[in-house]
Amino acid sequence: MQSPTKLESPMPPTRRKTSKAKPKSKKKSAPEKRPRRAVDDLDAMTRLQKLGSRFVQEGSLAPVLGVTGTVDGGFVAVGRTTGNGWVVRYNQLGAQVWALSLGSPNVPETLRDVVVTAEGHVVAVGDAGLAESATGWVVALDLSGKLLWQQFDDGSGPHRFHGIAHAGDNSFVAVGQADEPGPELAQGRVVRFAADGTVLWSKNLGFQSNDSLRAAVFYGEQFFVAGLGFTSGKDGDADGWLARLVDQAPPQIVWSQLMGGSYYQSFQRLLVSGVYLYAVGDTNAPNGTSYDGMLTAVKSDGTPAWTQVYGGPKDDRFAGATSF
Repeated sequence: MQSPTKLESPMPPTRRKTSKAKPKSKKKSAPEKRPRRAVDDLDAMTRLQKLGSRFVQEGSLAPVLGVTGTVDGGFVAVGRTTGNGWVVRYNQLGAQVWALSLGSPNVPETLRDVVVTAEGHVVAVGDAGLAESATGWVVALDLSGKLLWQQFDDGSGPHRFHGIAHAGDNSFVAVGQADEPGPELAQGRVVRFAADGTVLWSKNLGFQSNDSLRAAVFYGEQFFVAGLGFTSGKDGDADGWLARLVDQAPPQIVWSQLMGGSYYQSFQRLLVSGVYLYAVGDTNAPNGTSYDGMLTAVKSDGTPAWTQVYGGPKDDRFAGATSF
């Protein structure tokens, strides 16, 4: 991979020297202020592109499934390795600070998304157990890698967490799916947690047709969720699913809608900027064979604004997003 190009500062204009000119004392200029988020996100993206090859060279299968930044300019990545959940922290230079393999022997576990709260706790979500008996899994660590607590979410059918979002008070919401009452009637799953892992409330929602939630983002006293859903009689493929909920027990659904036509469409991650909600995912429109990355903008009241599709003749998908 080509190294990022270093941008050099332009040379200052040359000044004509005269014999009458008196030397002036040089004043130290204040350090230039810049938005740290934008530059650090770009640097983190560059470093993340190197992670896959690094673990392949080490002979260990460790796919990165989720990543988030830390207050010191570094980042935390999660995924799975040798059958267990995997968490690794890097500093701002891309050097590994620590790495942990979490889980139980002979039980497959995966961590799919992660946040770092304002108090510096790393909270990751995923699932533990075989496919037919999986349970939603939440783990919390401090920035030194010490396990603080873990929580499980199970029911009459398999549960899985795919996404997490944290509120300003260090609490968070986890979203995923619950195969209840059966695998072909799965629903989206939303579980609201306090900062210490206590479950505040939980709710299944959707169309009872193999629905799944993949991402969430807070919006004041409310939050948005995104994923994919099916409705019987509409068509045979999933549609992108967006919903807005009031953060209360039980949660009130402000609006919920499926977006898509006769082809597959799903949303995987969310961003909020101003009055717009941006959802990224993939679709196999317009030919129904190859997949393209998709970016959709929706107003906060649920009104669709626009959709753009990106990709070539082969499969292309969007799995994450960040804002500058």
